This record gives sequence, structure tokens and C-alpha cells, in this order.
Amino acid sequence: MYFKDFVNKIENTKEPENLEFGYMGYTYISGVMRRASLLVKSINDPVPEVIKFPDRAINKWGNEVDVSGFFPDVFRGNETVTDIILPEIGWIREGTFEGCKNLRRITIPRHVKEIRRNAFAGCDSLEDVYYEGTREEWEKIVIYIGKRVIEMGNLIPGTPVCEVVADYEKHDPGNDALLKANIHFNCKF
Repeated sequence: MYFKDFVNKIENTKEPENLEFGYMGYTYISGVMRRASLLVKSINDPVPEVIKFPDRAINKWGNEVDVSGFFPDVFRGNETVTDIILPEIGWIREGTFEGCKNLRRITIPRHVKEIRRNAFAGCDSLEDVYYEGTREEWEKIVIYIGKRVIEMGNLIPGTPVCEVVADYEKHDPGNDALLKANIHFNCKF
């Protein structure tokens, strides 16, 4: 789907009103915590097909703060959502959209620097990724696709060094859906 058609589709989409927010780790009352960014903790039922997240929300102290990400299981296994417009986040956590088998389109903000392991595992319907930045910026994002495996052998006599038996890259298919999708650049709302 072309970005202009996608914009027309989501133009009248409202931000969900049934979001729960929280913080990772401990929360304590201080001036810093009162201004700390929020994470989406859950999307209460009914989960809409098209989700447009707010960039800012009101925290429990009544302050308007940034929405900077998601708890790990917010989307995992969600079969309802087809389109997601992400807020200004810095990374996409491990397994964030795992099992979202009907996810077709997603917008990724230009501030994303890393897409972690299995973030898009099982998102086989993913067709289009609308990225706010340029192609050059996209290519700088660290997208987990596997790991380097080094198998060590016996210790070489008289040295503290082991021989290397094997050194190879092991592919992890967890983000293959993202890599197979059409990537559209400079897509700003």
C-alpha cells in the first residue's frame, strides 16, 4: 500500500483510550520519576485493528510525559491488530510483535536505533514498513538477524589459547518478516 493510501486509511483513527501505562523497574516519588517517560503496559479489550499510539500521556502525578516504548507482552500473540503507528521510541524490544500474524503495516519512527531478536517473529502478513527517516538512516539501524558462533577446541600446549574449531554466523529467522516487507522511506505524519 502506498503511504498516501495508508495515511488516508488512518487519518480518522483515534489514539486508543483504553491504554494502561507503567514504568519498568521501581517507581519512587522524586522529581525525576515525576518526569520519567511511560511505557504502554497493556491495551484493554477490545483491541482495535488499527492502533495509533500517543507520543505523550499523563502520568500518575498529572504530568504530561513522553511515551517511550512497551512492556514485553503488549502485542505478543495479538491476532486482531493489522496496522500500528508507533510513538517516538528508541528501540523495538525482543519479541515485541511476536505472533501478530495479521499485522500488515507498521510505521517506525526515525529515532529507532535497534530492532532486537524476534521482534517480528510470526508476522508473516507484514507487507509494508513506513519509516520516517531516509534509506541511509534505515541502514544504520541494528536489526538482529543472527549471531556469531565460535566453537573452541583444545588448549594449545604451552599457551593460554584454545584452537578455534569453527567460526560462523548462525541465522535467526525472528526478523525475516521485517526484512521481506516493502520499506517506504521519508514517511512522516
